[in-house]
Amino acid sequence: MEIANGGGGTTLGTITGSAFPFALATNVYSAVAPTSDVINIDFTPDTEGGYTNIISLLGNDGTTRVLLTGTGVPEPFLFTIYHLLFIILK
Repeated sequence: MEIANGGGGTTLGTITGSAFPFALATNVYSAVAPTSDVINIDFTPDTEGGYTNIISLLGNDGTTRVLLTGTGVPEPFLFTIYHLLFIILK
C-alpha cells in the first residue's frame, strides 16, 4: 500500500486494525511532500476462501479507513512421475 503526500509538510501517523491473515510490515508511516511511503501488507491465509479486514490510518491529516480483501486459493499440487522399466535377463 502506498501513502502519498501530495500537499505540503509531512504526513505521518499510525496504522491500526490489522488481523489474520493480513499482516503489516510496520504500523507507522511518514511521507515528506511530495514523496510517499510504502507499507507492505502480507496476505497468508491458511484455508481457501474470501477474507476482509479494515485498517485505519490515524494521521496528522485525519483518519482514513482502508478495506483489505484477499482470496485464499489451494496450493499448487506438485507431483513427480517416475517411469520404471524392468528387463528380465535370462
